[in-house]
Amino acid sequence: MGVNFRDRGDVWFVALVFALGWFFSFNLATLAAHTPPGFVFWSDQDRYLQSARAFARGDLHPDQHWYPLLFPLLLAPFAGLPPLYEALIPDFACYVLAYLGFRRFARGFGLGPVGAVVLFVPTTIAWPHTGDSWIQPWTTTPSAALIWGALALAADVLRDTPRATRTGRMIACGAMLGLIPVSRPGDIVISGIIGLFMLIALVRRGTWRSLVPLVGAALVPLVVAAVLHLAIYGAVSSDYMRLSATYGEQFGRIGWKAYVLLIEPRPWYPEGRGLFAVLPWVPFGLCGIVHAALVRRDRMVAAMTALALLAYCTMALCYMDLVPSGLWRFGNVHYFKWVLPAIGLFGWIALRDARRRPRLTLALVAAMLALTSLRIAPVRASVDEPARLVVFAGPMAAYADIYNAHSTLSDRAGVLRNSFDFHLVPMADPAGRVVGVAQRRDFAGDERWMNPGDLALWPHLTTTHYTDTALPGRFPVMAIARYRPAVGFGLPCWLPPYACPTHLPDLKAH
Repeated sequence: MGVNFRDRGDVWFVALVFALGWFFSFNLATLAAHTPPGFVFWSDQDRYLQSARAFARGDLHPDQHWYPLLFPLLLAPFAGLPPLYEALIPDFACYVLAYLGFRRFARGFGLGPVGAVVLFVPTTIAWPHTGDSWIQPWTTTPSAALIWGALALAADVLRDTPRATRTGRMIACGAMLGLIPVSRPGDIVISGIIGLFMLIALVRRGTWRSLVPLVGAALVPLVVAAVLHLAIYGAVSSDYMRLSATYGEQFGRIGWKAYVLLIEPRPWYPEGRGLFAVLPWVPFGLCGIVHAALVRRDRMVAAMTALALLAYCTMALCYMDLVPSGLWRFGNVHYFKWVLPAIGLFGWIALRDARRRPRLTLALVAAMLALTSLRIAPVRASVDEPARLVVFAGPMAAYADIYNAHSTLSDRAGVLRNSFDFHLVPMADPAGRVVGVAQRRDFAGDERWMNPGDLALWPHLTTTHYTDTALPGRFPVMAIARYRPAVGFGLPCWLPPYACPTHLPDLKAH
């Protein structure tokens, strides 16, 4: 993006921050001995590296390629390195490129290089609990770099800055818009929103001919990806695509998912904290996004970004596989990798402009506090009431074995599958109890936990997330307690004194 690195001390500083973050994420013994880092034993990262090594040796067998292909292709040139270093250069490059896009985008809002660093670094690699998502390999890393690059170039077009529609820049923007869904297919919604706003701006100005290089460049990576998909999988969906479709989106429960993921997961889920409690600046940053979209200056850019954030976060929150038990334990906070710097930026914009628009700022903060003061608390459900959570006496088994088990739950309405329709999560109590949290629908009564469940109910999987090993103990197991949600109001759970209850009410110790 036209960067002269000799005059860009902020870029070198960001690069140094990544290097230090990477170095301090691994102990010296691991670095000295080239010991494989822990993430290579995780299913996702193992699959990335497996695919990259297969590409490096020209192996296109579908069993070698599980996840979307862009990230493994970026890793392939480094497949001969020790596992600790295979993803280092691509992750490093993507982090720096994400910063360059962020800096260019933020410049239009009056933020200089120092301010860009001050906002970008803490909202990415330097914040506790979220920084590892940039160090560990995830498909969201190249996706974040592409999204920020596309946002920056699109913002130039919307602002009608000089040379914004030059052919080279339109080709670069189009290529990034095309690569975004190659990295993560679900992110095509972001490409669509950015492209739509650019289309509107160009047509309004009568410069629609600039769409030709934009659209042409976007089609190239899509066509290449389609050809590669045909070469690997044939004219059918990959296992990853079928599995993602099986999980699906549950838009009817977005309020519930937003509450347990953002505000307070407990006691519905036995562990974890809401995203707002871990990142308490995020709710104020969300106010800033609304603030920026309401004021006249750069309204189109703010609206484009706000709509992209809204669409992306809605899909993430409604995705069945994103649950509070995995947000921190399994690092799924990486879904919000590109989102957090945007929220931080717009929070800063709102704070900067608060003196000029104090009433609007106060109104947005008050609305946010009121909205996040809503509580969804569990109360005991009668035998005839629908239940959102049930409690079972658990077997003597490891957390992962229960969490990933091929278990089913039968009730009056049918059979539900663990992970896809409900989720089993062990409780951290001496009695070893397990909760079942409804996802696709509420429980209908007479709940029975079966293990192993009917394996024919599961989609064909080639991932190692799940195990068909039978759990110890006698099954079926009947639920010993049932809970339904009750909406209330109180102090925000994500702010001190963190007043929301974290234990299930009326649950006897066993």
